[in-house]
Amino acid sequence: RAEKPSEKAAALKDDDEVPADANNDDKEAISFTTPIEVKSPWLKKSLHFVHKSITALTEVAGRHEKALKLFLEAAQLAAVANLESIAYEFFERAFVLYEENIT
Repeated sequence: RAEKPSEKAAALKDDDEVPADANNDDKEAISFTTPIEVKSPWLKKSLHFVHKSITALTEVAGRHEKALKLFLEAAQLAAVANLESIAYEFFERAFVLYEENIT
């Protein structure tokens, strides 16, 4: 039997309570701006693939702003992961793209 939308909404209201341990202050919060040490070889390989993909996107006319945004987001991810040389490469490509194609 399929539930009606109003029945689904009522069921969600009953279940939307926050678990007791979800607000526990003893747990450390994840920060997307504080550098952390990431010791995973797949992250470097993934960022290399992302770099190649965004670089291919720069070759498409009219997609320069999107590529710039993606380069900056990837640079932020690499910086948070404490991969400074990779972050530098992404920032460098973003600035070159901005200077050559957007301004």
